[in-house]
Amino acid sequence: MCCAVWPATGQGVALPPHGAGAGRAPSVPSGAAACASAGLSRASGPKRCPGPGAGNAPLCAMTPPRGAAPVGYVSDLAPVEAHAVLTLRRWCDGPAEQARVRAAFADALGVEGGQSAVQSFETLCTLCVSHGRRPLMRHGVACHCLGADEACFAVFVGYASDGAREDALLMASMLVHPAFAPSLVGCAETFGLALRRMALKSCEPTPKATRLH
Repeated sequence: MCCAVWPATGQGVALPPHGAGAGRAPSVPSGAAACASAGLSRASGPKRCPGPGAGNAPLCAMTPPRGAAPVGYVSDLAPVEAHAVLTLRRWCDGPAEQARVRAAFADALGVEGGQSAVQSFETLCTLCVSHGRRPLMRHGVACHCLGADEACFAVFVGYASDGAREDALLMASMLVHPAFAPSLVGCAETFGLALRRMALKSCEPTPKATRLH
Protein backbone atom coordinates (compact mmCIF):
# COMPACT_ATOMS: atom_id res chain seq x y z
CA MET A 1 0.00 0.00 0.00
CA CYS A 2 1.29 3.46 -0.82
CA CYS A 3 0.09 6.75 0.55
CA ALA A 4 -1.21 9.51 -1.70
CA VAL A 5 -0.96 12.89 -0.06
CA TRP A 6 -3.16 15.83 -0.86
CA PRO A 7 -4.06 18.97 1.08
CA ALA A 8 -6.98 19.63 3.33
CA THR A 9 -9.76 21.81 1.95
CA GLY A 10 -8.98 25.51 1.87
CA GLN A 11 -5.22 25.31 1.47
CA GLY A 12 -3.45 27.07 -1.33
CA VAL A 13 -2.67 30.59 -2.45
CA ALA A 14 -5.07 32.56 -4.65
CA LEU A 15 -3.68 33.52 -8.03
CA PRO A 16 -3.48 37.32 -8.37
CA PRO A 17 -5.24 38.99 -11.31
CA HIS A 18 -3.21 39.35 -14.49
CA GLY A 19 -0.65 42.10 -13.98
CA ALA A 20 -1.35 42.48 -10.27
CA GLY A 21 1.75 42.67 -8.15
CA ALA A 22 4.09 42.86 -11.14
CA GLY A 23 7.49 44.29 -10.31
CA ARG A 24 7.23 43.61 -6.57
CA ALA A 25 8.92 40.84 -4.68
CA PRO A 26 6.19 38.55 -3.32
CA SER A 27 5.89 38.31 0.45
CA VAL A 28 5.61 34.56 0.90
CA PRO A 29 6.79 32.04 3.47
CA SER A 30 9.76 29.82 2.72
CA GLY A 31 10.64 26.21 3.46
CA ALA A 32 8.03 24.00 5.06
CA ALA A 33 5.72 26.95 5.72
CA ALA A 34 5.70 27.78 2.01
CA CYS A 35 4.89 24.19 1.13
CA ALA A 36 2.07 24.14 3.66
CA SER A 37 0.45 27.26 2.29
CA ALA A 38 0.73 25.87 -1.22
CA GLY A 39 -1.04 22.66 -0.34
CA LEU A 40 2.21 20.71 -0.61
CA SER A 41 2.31 19.63 3.03
CA ARG A 42 1.16 16.26 4.27
CA ALA A 43 -2.52 16.12 5.14
CA SER A 44 -3.51 14.67 8.51
CA GLY A 45 -3.59 10.93 8.07
CA PRO A 46 -2.58 8.95 4.95
CA LYS A 47 -5.13 7.97 2.36
CA ARG A 48 -4.98 4.77 0.32
CA CYS A 49 -3.46 5.11 -3.11
CA PRO A 50 -4.45 2.25 -5.44
CA GLY A 51 -1.73 3.00 -7.97
CA PRO A 52 -2.20 3.35 -11.71
CA GLY A 53 -4.35 0.68 -13.35
CA ALA A 54 -5.21 -0.88 -10.01
CA GLY A 55 -8.59 -2.14 -11.21
CA ASN A 56 -10.73 -3.12 -8.24
CA ALA A 57 -8.21 -2.08 -5.59
CA PRO A 58 -9.88 -0.28 -2.67
CA LEU A 59 -10.05 3.48 -3.07
CA CYS A 60 -9.84 6.07 -0.33
CA ALA A 61 -13.07 7.57 0.98
CA MET A 62 -12.18 10.89 -0.62
CA THR A 63 -11.49 10.84 -4.35
CA PRO A 64 -8.04 12.39 -4.91
CA PRO A 65 -7.85 15.65 -6.84
CA ARG A 66 -6.83 15.30 -10.46
CA GLY A 67 -3.28 16.45 -9.74
CA ALA A 68 -2.77 13.65 -7.22
CA ALA A 69 -4.11 10.82 -9.40
CA PRO A 70 -1.42 8.18 -10.05
CA VAL A 71 -0.23 8.14 -13.66
CA GLY A 72 2.82 5.89 -13.37
CA TYR A 73 5.70 4.96 -11.12
CA VAL A 74 8.71 6.94 -9.95
CA SER A 75 10.93 4.05 -11.08
CA ASP A 76 9.86 4.70 -14.68
CA LEU A 77 11.49 8.15 -14.66
CA ALA A 78 15.03 9.00 -15.75
CA PRO A 79 17.45 9.70 -12.86
CA VAL A 80 17.18 13.51 -13.09
CA GLU A 81 13.38 13.49 -13.19
CA ALA A 82 13.09 10.91 -10.39
CA HIS A 83 15.46 12.88 -8.18
CA ALA A 84 13.45 16.05 -8.83
CA VAL A 85 10.23 14.38 -7.63
CA LEU A 86 11.87 12.85 -4.56
CA THR A 87 13.48 16.18 -3.66
CA LEU A 88 10.07 17.88 -3.89
CA ARG A 89 8.52 15.25 -1.63
CA ARG A 90 11.30 15.37 0.93
CA TRP A 91 11.48 19.17 0.98
CA CYS A 92 7.80 19.43 1.81
CA ASP A 93 8.03 16.91 4.64
CA GLY A 94 9.41 19.52 7.05
CA PRO A 95 12.63 21.06 8.43
CA ALA A 96 14.32 17.74 9.25
CA GLU A 97 14.00 16.47 5.67
CA GLN A 98 15.04 19.86 4.32
CA ALA A 99 18.25 19.65 6.34
CA ARG A 100 18.93 16.20 4.86
CA VAL A 101 18.32 17.55 1.36
CA ARG A 102 20.80 20.39 1.94
CA ALA A 103 23.39 17.95 3.30
CA ALA A 104 22.96 15.55 0.36
CA PHE A 105 23.48 18.32 -2.20
CA ALA A 106 26.48 19.69 -0.30
CA ASP A 107 28.07 16.22 -0.11
CA ALA A 108 27.59 15.65 -3.83
CA LEU A 109 28.37 19.12 -5.21
CA GLY A 110 30.43 20.82 -2.52
CA VAL A 111 29.23 23.54 -0.19
CA GLU A 112 28.88 26.30 -2.81
CA GLY A 113 27.46 24.08 -5.55
CA GLY A 114 25.02 22.44 -3.17
CA GLN A 115 23.89 25.77 -1.75
CA SER A 116 23.31 27.19 -5.23
CA ALA A 117 21.22 24.18 -6.27
CA VAL A 118 19.10 24.23 -3.11
CA GLN A 119 18.53 27.99 -3.34
CA SER A 120 17.30 27.60 -6.91
CA PHE A 121 14.99 24.79 -5.86
CA GLU A 122 13.66 26.79 -2.92
CA THR A 123 12.97 29.78 -5.19
CA LEU A 124 11.24 27.44 -7.61
CA CYS A 125 8.97 26.23 -4.79
CA THR A 126 8.30 29.80 -3.67
CA LEU A 127 7.21 30.79 -7.18
CA CYS A 128 4.88 27.80 -7.32
CA VAL A 129 3.44 28.84 -3.95
CA SER A 130 2.92 32.51 -4.71
CA HIS A 131 2.00 32.33 -8.41
CA GLY A 132 0.87 28.75 -8.98
CA ARG A 133 -2.30 28.12 -10.96
CA ARG A 134 -3.46 25.86 -8.12
CA PRO A 135 -1.88 23.90 -5.25
CA LEU A 136 0.66 21.37 -6.49
CA MET A 137 -0.19 17.84 -5.36
CA ARG A 138 2.40 15.33 -4.24
CA HIS A 139 2.56 11.77 -2.95
CA GLY A 140 4.34 10.59 0.18
CA VAL A 141 8.11 10.22 0.22
CA ALA A 142 8.01 6.41 0.24
CA CYS A 143 5.17 6.10 -2.30
CA HIS A 144 6.12 4.26 -5.50
CA CYS A 145 3.35 5.91 -7.52
CA LEU A 146 3.85 9.05 -9.57
CA GLY A 147 1.11 11.68 -9.33
CA ALA A 148 -0.06 13.72 -12.30
CA ASP A 149 1.35 16.98 -10.93
CA GLU A 150 4.61 15.26 -10.02
CA ALA A 151 4.88 13.93 -13.57
CA CYS A 152 4.43 17.46 -14.94
CA PHE A 153 7.04 18.77 -12.51
CA ALA A 154 9.48 16.00 -13.49
CA VAL A 155 9.12 16.63 -17.23
CA PHE A 156 9.51 20.36 -16.66
CA VAL A 157 12.79 19.96 -14.74
CA GLY A 158 13.99 17.44 -17.34
CA TYR A 159 13.40 19.85 -20.22
CA ALA A 160 15.11 22.67 -18.32
CA SER A 161 18.17 20.55 -17.53
CA ASP A 162 18.41 19.52 -21.21
CA GLY A 163 18.43 23.15 -22.33
CA ALA A 164 15.08 22.73 -24.12
CA ARG A 165 13.96 26.19 -23.04
CA GLU A 166 10.86 26.52 -25.25
CA ASP A 167 9.47 23.20 -24.03
CA ALA A 168 10.36 24.13 -20.44
CA LEU A 169 8.56 27.48 -20.81
CA LEU A 170 5.47 25.70 -22.08
CA MET A 171 5.49 23.37 -19.08
CA ALA A 172 6.20 26.26 -16.70
CA SER A 173 3.13 28.14 -17.97
CA MET A 174 1.06 25.13 -16.84
CA LEU A 175 2.46 25.42 -13.32
CA VAL A 176 2.51 29.18 -12.72
CA HIS A 177 1.13 32.42 -14.14
CA PRO A 178 2.79 32.92 -17.57
CA ALA A 179 4.46 36.15 -16.44
CA PHE A 180 6.56 34.14 -13.98
CA ALA A 181 7.33 31.21 -16.30
CA PRO A 182 10.79 32.52 -17.40
CA SER A 183 11.88 32.92 -13.78
CA LEU A 184 10.65 29.41 -13.00
CA VAL A 185 12.60 28.02 -15.96
CA GLY A 186 15.77 29.78 -14.82
CA CYS A 187 15.52 28.17 -11.40
CA ALA A 188 14.74 24.78 -12.92
CA GLU A 189 17.78 25.01 -15.20
CA THR A 190 20.15 25.52 -12.26
CA PHE A 191 18.42 22.87 -10.17
CA GLY A 192 18.15 20.38 -13.04
CA LEU A 193 21.80 20.76 -14.06
CA ALA A 194 22.79 20.12 -10.46
CA LEU A 195 20.72 16.94 -10.48
CA ARG A 196 22.36 15.92 -13.75
CA ARG A 197 25.82 16.40 -12.24
CA MET A 198 24.80 14.31 -9.25
CA ALA A 199 23.45 11.56 -11.51
CA LEU A 200 26.67 11.48 -13.55
CA LYS A 201 28.75 11.45 -10.40
CA SER A 202 26.83 8.48 -9.03
CA CYS A 203 27.65 6.54 -12.22
CA GLU A 204 31.39 7.10 -11.93
CA PRO A 205 33.29 3.88 -11.15
CA THR A 206 34.80 3.67 -7.68
CA PRO A 207 38.61 3.78 -7.96
CA LYS A 208 40.30 0.59 -6.84
CA ALA A 209 43.27 0.62 -4.53
CA THR A 210 46.58 -0.15 -6.25
CA ARG A 211 48.52 -3.06 -4.80
CA LEU A 212 52.14 -2.10 -4.20
CA HIS A 213 53.48 -5.40 -2.91
